[in-house]
Amino acid sequence: MMLLQHAPCQPIATTRSDSPAATAILTVSGQHRRCEVADNLVDASGFRRFAVISIGARHALDFLLRKDHAQSLMTASLRTSTSETAMSAMDAIFHRRAVRDYAPQRIEQTVIRILLDAAVHAPTAMDEEAWAFAVIQDGSILKRLSDDVKSLMAKGTDSIHPLLKSHASDRLKTREFNAFYNAGTLVVICGKPLGPFVVADCWLAAENLMLAACAAGLGTCPIGLAVEVLNTPQWKKELGVTAEMTVIAPIIVGLPAGETPPVPRKPPQVLCWK
Repeated sequence: MMLLQHAPCQPIATTRSDSPAATAILTVSGQHRRCEVADNLVDASGFRRFAVISIGARHALDFLLRKDHAQSLMTASLRTSTSETAMSAMDAIFHRRAVRDYAPQRIEQTVIRILLDAAVHAPTAMDEEAWAFAVIQDGSILKRLSDDVKSLMAKGTDSIHPLLKSHASDRLKTREFNAFYNAGTLVVICGKPLGPFVVADCWLAAENLMLAACAAGLGTCPIGLAVEVLNTPQWKKELGVTAEMTVIAPIIVGLPAGETPPVPRKPPQVLCWK
């Protein structure tokens, strides 16, 4: 019996066998549905792909599941147009957390491309689509970048965070601290100089990416501390970011190492309702 997992640490499907005709129980919007598991494939990266089709509502989801670790679900992407998904938009909004502790599992390129596709479906002013993306998964590059971030913050020369709290500053000085919280993927969202709403467009794309990741059982966190370092000429050159572009939103992505508790929010401050 195989267990598929979905954030937050919640089982969503159980298959009875690895055969193409296996059945499963899929939790869709809190309701259990019996499903058919088809297209059981193992790709070159060692992932087993299941097209899970709901017999009742004919929902179709692709599950990427590491063959040697049945509970390391990486993503689930919709293959059909439907108003009902494994996690609703509202669920994703209220379950998303800024995750600051990650497991070592590597996210495959297929998963990242799904998240990037979700990102570019964000609203964009004048249909400019003024975003571009750099993806870093090389551990040595992430370490060098983390060290540069820590060095800048330790010197107190970061113009974006001049009033960084002392306890955070002290933490950055520790050798063990990783600016990316051990996440194995950093998605850097860059803006092209196409108009006054480029920054807004890029952050809308970032939110789409983070919500899609949450719905797929992955954690994310914006790393504002890395913005200034990523905008230096040497890092822009290394990452293929052209001189006229600006790094706006660095987002780490990975499998959470544990549960991140919810953070309470104040009620909306409504200034006017006429």
